[in-house]
Amino acid sequence: MAGSLQLLPRSFDPRLRPWYQQALPSPTLVLSSVLRLALGERLGVILSRRLPGGRGVVGASFEIETLERQAQKLDPASLPGPDAAATAALLAEAEPAAGGKRSQGTRLVLPLWFTAPPEEERVAFSRTLSRSASVALETRGLLEARLHLFDGFIHLIANAIDAKSPYTCCYFARVPEITRLLAEAACVSREGPFASFELEDEGWEAIHVASLLHDCGKVTTPEHEVDKVTKLKTITDRIHEGRMRFELLKAEAASDHWRAIAAGADPGQTDQDLKCRWAELDGDFPFVAACNLGGESMEPDSLERLRRIAARTWRRTLDDRLGLSQEELRRRARLPVEPLPVRESLLADRPYHRVERPERSRLAADNPWAFRLGVPELLQIQGELHNPSVARDILNPEERF
Repeated sequence: MAGSLQLLPRSFDPRLRPWYQQALPSPTLVLSSVLRLALGERLGVILSRRLPGGRGVVGASFEIETLERQAQKLDPASLPGPDAAATAALLAEAEPAAGGKRSQGTRLVLPLWFTAPPEEERVAFSRTLSRSASVALETRGLLEARLHLFDGFIHLIANAIDAKSPYTCCYFARVPEITRLLAEAACVSREGPFASFELEDEGWEAIHVASLLHDCGKVTTPEHEVDKVTKLKTITDRIHEGRMRFELLKAEAASDHWRAIAAGADPGQTDQDLKCRWAELDGDFPFVAACNLGGESMEPDSLERLRRIAARTWRRTLDDRLGLSQEELRRRARLPVEPLPVRESLLADRPYHRVERPERSRLAADNPWAFRLGVPELLQIQGELHNPSVARDILNPEERF
């Protein structure tokens, strides 16, 4: 027993500990299995024996780390021989691991000196103690290896997510550090809501893991949502499609202008009408493009103007179901085939823009993780008017989920 004096928690009652209950009915020394010591929460073993008359139990704890450090300092070659008259030294080695290979650092030397040759039961007990401690060292090494493996998987997932998007580079390196600083500030706070806030080792470990895995859902999130920087972006930014429709409207205006002149209309008046329509379109498209970029918020006036612009129509003369994937064709099958040519809204929310959520991605109310998140009814809404109308940021509720 070494080290500074430390007080046990007020709630500690040795009579409830396994080593106490094992030693109380036993007339001999009892060596506990490897356990977490009440003081310091470290791995160790406890050697205990019942007091005369069964008045209680006295025990001595041995930390595995301390035994390991002491064992590493010893030189087995310098120990007294087994035939020494006044001294007996016992040497035990850890049994091989399950795979048949002995891990480094599991060799345990347990020297015991006696003033007289020890009894056979003491020799047997010492060997048992040595082997138990060796097993404890082996177990400790396996536990540490498992923790390192777990930590490696966590960093692998975090780095994979970080590598998916150039817009969040080093995000998973910054978040754990910021989280640690916030937790430290909360722990040292002595007033306000965090006055009694404290974290043990397990709490710090949980915060570290949570800070690395808080965004792990991005592993299965489509890349166009992870990298979404504009409201109309899916695999490509659909603002390009919107711009081509504006170009078609300008071309339609020019075509109407020349048809009117050919029909005998006043050239001066038709020229003026054409310039007004072009000026209006040239002013509306930059507004739609600005809505696509997102910002702090969308004011009601802006939403109304966006709806008014979206209500313009353009003339489609080609079949919009040619060259599509089976998935897109399945979604468009909800609509009847319209005879061409057809007038369509400049920006529209169509039924095939609504992607159904599969049952496997729904969250049951009695889920084992006790999550209480509101699950959107649809998996995606790709509406051309719905997305630019998002009031804040660039993600709609389905993408944010």
